[in-house]
Amino acid sequence: LQWPIFVVDFTDQRTYHRCKGLEKVVGKEFMFYSKRSVVVNRVFDKQSKWVSLGTKVLQRDNVPYEHIPLVVRTDIVETLQHILQYRYQATLWDPIETLWNRSVDIAHYWPSDGRSGIGRFQKQLRDTVSRVMEHHFASRKIFVGVTGTADRRGRRKPQTAYVRHMLDTKIVVVTQRDEWEGHYRLYEALLSGALVMSDEMLILKRLGLENGTSIVEFNSVATLKALAEYYLVHDQERHAIAARGRYIAMSQHRSWHRMEEIVFGTIVTKCTAKECPYIV
Repeated sequence: LQWPIFVVDFTDQRTYHRCKGLEKVVGKEFMFYSKRSVVVNRVFDKQSKWVSLGTKVLQRDNVPYEHIPLVVRTDIVETLQHILQYRYQATLWDPIETLWNRSVDIAHYWPSDGRSGIGRFQKQLRDTVSRVMEHHFASRKIFVGVTGTADRRGRRKPQTAYVRHMLDTKIVVVTQRDEWEGHYRLYEALLSGALVMSDEMLILKRLGLENGTSIVEFNSVATLKALAEYYLVHDQERHAIAARGRYIAMSQHRSWHRMEEIVFGTIVTKCTAKECPYIV
């Protein structure tokens, strides 16, 4: 009897790793590979000043790779729960999209000046979006920059100031790196009850998200401006999309969901109205 071996790559790297030595020992048929980053040839086009999406690749050298996205971090959920309880007298189960007036119209948690020292590579799209927001939405209350501790130090533990700020924001804009898709900021934004706007992604369907229903995608500076302006004045639509996005994040992207997908190929833990998804 040979137990299957699951190899999971959660890094940003676009290399498709294999354990060929282990394959020889246990047999290739018992090796199962999963990968976070499955988009290749995504690149920032300097002429159009936007990203070319590339292609999604789920097989290399006749070896299949399952796409395994990142997860909702439990420590972020714990921080969110604490803030809701002591600042808003609310719980994870409450309709936080509408319980209080959010004072910030739109936020993009990325600096526009290039002097912050964070994320020095693959950031041209993020820089572009931050500069556009500062210019176009100058008459609105916006935030472009970093809250809490940035870079790797800030990722080691939850940043309370960051979570608080998202809870006070109507629209959170998230952008991918120039050469790959998927990051924790997407899930953190979905948890906050804000409407999440994201640049276009090839992996959107795999994440269980639907454009216009649980997230709003933009594919140019023009669509970013137009869609943000639209949803800032259409509160009910904004709240409905935000609520659906938060539900999907909590019901399909917890750590146990991802482990079930790796081992069983599908999510096994199904929600009931009383038990989940709004749990720590």
